[in-house]
Amino acid sequence: MTAAIEHFGHYGYKKTTMADLADAIGLSKAYIYKFFESKKAIGEAICALQHGKMQADIQAIVEEDKPASD
Repeated sequence: MTAAIEHFGHYGYKKTTMADLADAIGLSKAYIYKFFESKKAIGEAICALQHGKMQADIQAIVEEDKPASD
């Protein structure tokens, strides 16, 4: 997923292929398909990961004892 985040950020989602991701991690495309059924599935996993991180960050802010203006 790290390679996908880097490639999507640098080249864009549409231009990144499964072959690009396989090359980046030194594995075959077939091996990647054992974990993700498609590039879309990788994108969705990245979104879920980022969403979880944002939720944790927001929760930490909510739990701080600071005024809203801070």
